[in-house]
Amino acid sequence: MEYNFEEEKQFVKELLQLSQSHPFKKGQYIYHADDAPKGLYYVNTGLVGLLRVSANGQESLLRLFKKQQFFGHRSLFSNETYHASARCMEDCDILFCDKKSVIDFFDSHPKGYFFLARALSKELRRSELRSVMISEAEVIERVAAAILIFKNLYPDFKWTRTDIANFCASRTPTVIKTLAHMEKQGLIKQEGRKIEILDEDRLSELVNS
Repeated sequence: MEYNFEEEKQFVKELLQLSQSHPFKKGQYIYHADDAPKGLYYVNTGLVGLLRVSANGQESLLRLFKKQQFFGHRSLFSNETYHASARCMEDCDILFCDKKSVIDFFDSHPKGYFFLARALSKELRRSELRSVMISEAEVIERVAAAILIFKNLYPDFKWTRTDIANFCASRTPTVIKTLAHMEKQGLIKQEGRKIEILDEDRLSELVNS
């Protein structure tokens, strides 16, 4: 099947016309782990984090959803409860389309399932790459990768050290020490929560080493 970006854009536009806008404040949860999916979500503005809490209370940042991204679709179409919680990393405007409207729309637009399969395939690839990063990389490599990912994804957001630690499967004190080491090496500059990349090439070399 030949892929058509314009056709997908039109499909998304028509789907979003069925949605309603809902404002959320920073820190507010959109849904929680083990909730049953009620519909499909879309980030109109803001940034949403997908978080999971382990049995020992450790919070992990699994995914990030930025402007113009859908989320909650995997559980919706697999008819499973959410495996993690969605929380706003900043004030957000979220578009929501209820489950019945989504299913009816996809049934009347069969090619939409092809677009969905493509999106899920890309998400699986990103998840696999992150798993490799966590299992194989040293802490400094994982922190460097997290900084590059965060800055490219959402450059103006001031990530906390805990956010970085959760994303790269480390501990906050370890990340603080690692960032201090990077700053001494001239790779980054820290001002409060703000992290400025001074030498992106050398950071990339750390990741690729």
